[in-house]
Amino acid sequence: MKRKGFSLVEIVIGLGLLGLLSLVILNAVTTSSVGIVRIERRSIILDQCQRVVETLKLDSEENNDFFDSCIEGDDYVPYPCGYLSDGATAYVKLDHDGERLQTYSVKILWEDDHVELKASRIIP
Repeated sequence: MKRKGFSLVEIVIGLGLLGLLSLVILNAVTTSSVGIVRIERRSIILDQCQRVVETLKLDSEENNDFFDSCIEGDDYVPYPCGYLSDGATAYVKLDHDGERLQTYSVKILWEDDHVELKASRIIP
């Protein structure tokens, strides 16, 4: 006797396997999209941290006053800058204040992520 279709058991097993496969694929896509968003956010705050570092390297009266208000080895001090993303804050810590060289750390906090860079500047 020839069969012309699938039995109910074969259809149920096929749908079950298809469901399991779709769950695995959905999980992989969700995980990768979350990772992409996190990498993009870290890239943005890294760029902003580099901008703060470069701004602080300039020999200006504003920067000199800011570093004069910082105490060497003290905790991070909030740094006011208007070009950060909404919700992001910049902090600066003066690591070493030498006669001609200052080293400092810049930390940007945004949501549950942060980036920290160390830099130095020459004092004229």
